[in-house]
Amino acid sequence: MNTCSQKGLVSQFDSTIGNNTIFMPLGGAYQSTPTQVMAHTIPFEQTHTCSLVAFGFDPHTCAQDPIKGGYFAVITSVCKLIACGAQFKDIYLSFQEYFERLDSPSKWGKALGALLGAFLAQKRLGIACIGGKDSMSGSFEELSVPPTFISFAFCAQENHRLISPEFKGANHYLYLLSPPLDGHGLPYDFAELFTYLHALIAQGVILSAYALGRKGAAQAILQMSLGNQIGVELEEVPLDLLFDPCFGGFVVESTQKLDQGILLGHTTAKAHIKRVSTCLSLNTLLELLEQPLEPLYPTKAPKALDLPTPAKIFCDLPKSHTKIAKPRVVIPIFAGTNCEIDTQKAFERAGALVRSLVINTLTPQLSAESILAMRQALRQSQILFLAGGFSGGDEPDGAAKMIKAFFSNLSLQEAILELLKHQDGLIGGICNGFQALLKTGLLPFGRPTPSQKNQPTLLPNSLLRHQSQIAYIKVCSNRSPWLARTQIGEIYAVPISHGEGRFFAPPAMLGDLSQGDQIATQYVGFARQYRPRDSL
Repeated sequence: MNTCSQKGLVSQFDSTIGNNTIFMPLGGAYQSTPTQVMAHTIPFEQTHTCSLVAFGFDPHTCAQDPIKGGYFAVITSVCKLIACGAQFKDIYLSFQEYFERLDSPSKWGKALGALLGAFLAQKRLGIACIGGKDSMSGSFEELSVPPTFISFAFCAQENHRLISPEFKGANHYLYLLSPPLDGHGLPYDFAELFTYLHALIAQGVILSAYALGRKGAAQAILQMSLGNQIGVELEEVPLDLLFDPCFGGFVVESTQKLDQGILLGHTTAKAHIKRVSTCLSLNTLLELLEQPLEPLYPTKAPKALDLPTPAKIFCDLPKSHTKIAKPRVVIPIFAGTNCEIDTQKAFERAGALVRSLVINTLTPQLSAESILAMRQALRQSQILFLAGGFSGGDEPDGAAKMIKAFFSNLSLQEAILELLKHQDGLIGGICNGFQALLKTGLLPFGRPTPSQKNQPTLLPNSLLRHQSQIAYIKVCSNRSPWLARTQIGEIYAVPISHGEGRFFAPPAMLGDLSQGDQIATQYVGFARQYRPRDSL
């Protein structure tokens, strides 16, 4: 349980909103290597600076020896940042403490011991904690929390200098790098190791690194292998070197031999971990890791039937009948819309002029004013784009109903038809906006249409929960202007984050869409990840 996969749990939390994510929670093409660091770009215009945060906490060590628990928490949090390429001198600390009610000297000793251990780690690292939070009320009747000391390390870094923990390729060297230990088994003298590691990462010699803890190098090697299904063939090193705790140490993937550390083995294109005569398949190991939490947080759903789509290639790009230097885009912002900034930036990078229009529906008068403003904006624009989010809080009982109600106004429907037919305009939507296009009938009918019994819709995901991950899609048609410069069969990695992302339509309509070349893309990918939401 302590080393099992948490993929089903992790994917319930949105990790891509804001378009600032550097490291996904699970890395690699197979999305199976847990990242040790949260990395996001600072939400400014045109920046490459990102914030890095990592935590350190081992509950078993804290319960057995609070002094070592506090010490290792600080060391682990710092080492995780070092492993992704952060500079030691830029790191800061903040602590979170949680202990049982302190009503006896022995209980006071646990809290004091953890703080003394953390202080010793700070002193040896030369980093002082700049803030934190403590609580000494973790008791209810006869129940008490275990001694808890969590260290958070954070810093700023340029995103191009970062590395992620999954293995990057075959025939690379694997090394164990670790600092010396004092007489009490505590690592110390970190500066030289951190400087050495950072220099090799900056030079591109080290391609991936993993900060170690109580589970040792073996667990790190397994986690690093899973993300890209890159195997490892180990040297005949002692088993205790692989499985003993190694706080403050690192497993690194290097393109060349190093003059420090212990050579553990090398990566291989074969998806296995091998030591002497023992050989374990990565697929088998991954299945074992997924089993404990699969009943609680499932990752697998029944596979849907394949729908063949004709690969029609349109060589001639769709041509606009109007010539405009910079097309104008209007993005309506409803209560709950949260992707308008990302959408605006994408259009502006492509050279468009964007107007984000707030839709105010607090009173009938404000609603009427918003309808008038939208109608005027549509007449002045060439593109209407509906951004993602949770319009109206996805109420009542379903997503995008607020957007549908707004665009049910006859004057807006007339303006939309004018945009499409006479202004040579385009309409697009993503996430909540795509749902709105389906509910209004703009997809697949190309015009505002009253609700029909067999109208296509988006259903709840087959796993009946939110899913956030990277999915792979294949271009099936490039007939649309949105896909005009793509090639049939091209594969794109796209972020998904949905509770309702399963496209559904009656079989007859699916056949009509296929024959009419209206299926633009389909989910594809690795056998384990095909159709993450049981959708087309």
